[in-house]
Amino acid sequence: MANQAPQPHPGTAPTSTATPVPATPTPQRTTQPLPALSPDELTAASAATTATVPLNTNTNVAKRPKVTPHPRKRGSQFDDSARGRAHHFAPMDSPTEGVAVNLFNTGNLKEMLINNYERQLAKLRHQNIQLNNTISELRKQIALGNEATFRIERKLGIVTKQVTADISTPAAQPRAAKPKAAQPVPAKKPAWNTVAATPKAAKAGAPPTPTPTRPLAKRDRRIIVRREAYSNPVAEDRLTALRDAVNSAVAAAHKGKNPPKVASVTINRKGNYIMTTLGNTPATEILKFKANLESALRKIDRAVLTLEGDQKWYNLIVHGVRTTRYDDSIEAMVRLRSEIESFNPDVNLITNPRWLHKPEDRVEKTASSVSIIVKSEEMAKRCMQKGLNIDMQKLEVVRFVRNRQDQQCSTCQKFGHHYLRCTAKQPACRLCGASHKTVDHKCDKCNTKGKRCEHLTPYCANCQTAGHTASDNACLYRKTILTPARPAAPKPPVAPTMPVEITNTTPNNASSSSPAPQAPNTTEDATMDEAMEETY
Repeated sequence: MANQAPQPHPGTAPTSTATPVPATPTPQRTTQPLPALSPDELTAASAATTATVPLNTNTNVAKRPKVTPHPRKRGSQFDDSARGRAHHFAPMDSPTEGVAVNLFNTGNLKEMLINNYERQLAKLRHQNIQLNNTISELRKQIALGNEATFRIERKLGIVTKQVTADISTPAAQPRAAKPKAAQPVPAKKPAWNTVAATPKAAKAGAPPTPTPTRPLAKRDRRIIVRREAYSNPVAEDRLTALRDAVNSAVAAAHKGKNPPKVASVTINRKGNYIMTTLGNTPATEILKFKANLESALRKIDRAVLTLEGDQKWYNLIVHGVRTTRYDDSIEAMVRLRSEIESFNPDVNLITNPRWLHKPEDRVEKTASSVSIIVKSEEMAKRCMQKGLNIDMQKLEVVRFVRNRQDQQCSTCQKFGHHYLRCTAKQPACRLCGASHKTVDHKCDKCNTKGKRCEHLTPYCANCQTAGHTASDNACLYRKTILTPARPAAPKPPVAPTMPVEITNTTPNNASSSSPAPQAPNTTEDATMDEAMEETY
């Protein structure tokens, strides 16, 4: 028993008497940069690392006894079961390796979030581009729809006018039914006085007296053929061809025996054709075949636009329209008309606008004036008072004034322009020639204002002569201005003569006298381009 070794205490660990074995050095791990992984590869690597890393299996360390946790309310601030579980089990061999794996996971997570953000941003940009393209297409469709609506409304207005004209035309009344003949009743023989008082019956063969019809006004018998601006009409010798083409088209489309006819065709100063019907035929009877007439006229003149009845209208001038946005084409004038009617309520134009000046006169201008035509006087006054909204600008509107050679200005008393276009610095009185307007003239004796009285001493402001007013037809200045120059009479042919000797003397009958001054050759009406000369 003495040779037996002492037994260890049951509660203590046995001591080893063997020779200690030297510790094997742990190889150093070299860290290399990790390759970039996708989110799916990162998730798979994290799961594999957690599953393959062994726990701490050192047998020299005594196992920690299992401690039963004190019963506490789960979820409270004293609940450390999750913290305890995280403390008891370590998934890595060493703390350094765990920190490296956590840093690896954090870096990949940050890169994954950045990539996800960039993909979402690229997607939003793509959607924004698609939305802008859709908006552009919708705007194009809206513009096309507006233009189609304008055309439909125009056609509807034309059809409405035709229907209104047809309704206003009185229809032929049906003939009344003949009353049945009453059965003859035997009558007594009339007395002599009754037979003498009875008037004689009219002869059966005499025609009934026609009821006189009221003649139509010239405006009701005229048809306006609108043409393209600044295009030359056909020659005057071809106007007969236009008339015959119109009458042939009406006869082909008319179903009756006596179709209406056009008697004459003329050209106005704007280059449009004016057709007048034959007899007492209204223009609406010809306009029923408008489509056939337009196609027939375009075979002779391609510049024909449309046909319409002659109606009363009011001409206005709009200043400041952009020349870079609208040219002389029909499409540009249709767009300008749509712009005016769309953004100016209760403004309806009869025809498309027209430039007031020729294209070569607008080359160096950024804005110029256009001529528009409205239907009523109230609409014209409203446009002149408020102006027109065109291309997001408020433009000035004035009344169109055509200058005539025989027109006398009431401000300066000169001829050839309207008082609205007068540039004189001082006015002149028509009665006394003083430097004041005629409406401000006042007699010192009888206080008559703006009129001629018995105390007036007339004085002409044009010829600076007393004895007549500036509007007197006997004024020499008025006669000189308004009398057109007469063309020189053709000279008769001169018979050949024998050569004579040239001398320094001149016969008395060959003395030449200086010709009398003549007035310039002017026309009665100026053209539209000469009427208004505005510069910008």
